[in-house]
Amino acid sequence: DVLDDTALEPEKCIKVENITCPVLFVAGEDDQNWKSAKMAREAIGRMQSHGKTNYDLLTYPGTGHILEPPYMPHTKLGYHPVARAVVDFGGETTAHCAAQEDLWPRMIQFLRKCRRHSQL
Repeated sequence: DVLDDTALEPEKCIKVENITCPVLFVAGEDDQNWKSAKMAREAIGRMQSHGKTNYDLLTYPGTGHILEPPYMPHTKLGYHPVARAVVDFGGETTAHCAAQEDLWPRMIQFLRKCRRHSQL
């Protein structure tokens, strides 16, 4: 089952409003483990309500829970050691692979920007 409502247990939410470094949220819109795009938007809302602007959001339609580096095979189903079961990670292969290719250089660019920022 997809976890859908973090509002039920706010004490378990990451305190993003306290984060001072840049944050890159990446979410697959067909994530079958978490409603990651929704949760990312909620986290950004909390950051905004505290005057934070140190975030970027990338969402990818048709992508599942795990966005691996480019050219890694998309695996919709996989064994999850915590759940001790085979789980559906979601995603459609073509969209997922396109997202891998798009995300990788963006993530590298984000990390380089953070590195330059930290050296100031």
